[in-house]
Amino acid sequence: MKRSRRYQGSATLVPPETSLGIDEAIDKLKAGATAKFDE
Repeated sequence: MKRSRRYQGSATLVPPETSLGIDEAIDKLKAGATAKFDE
């Protein structure tokens, strides 16, 4: 959970639900980027 550390500062300003959504979006972007590189 390296991302949660990186966004810990903004997590205090952003509601938990929003930060979770951002986390999921980043996961999807990273997964998509990784898939492209793997190909």
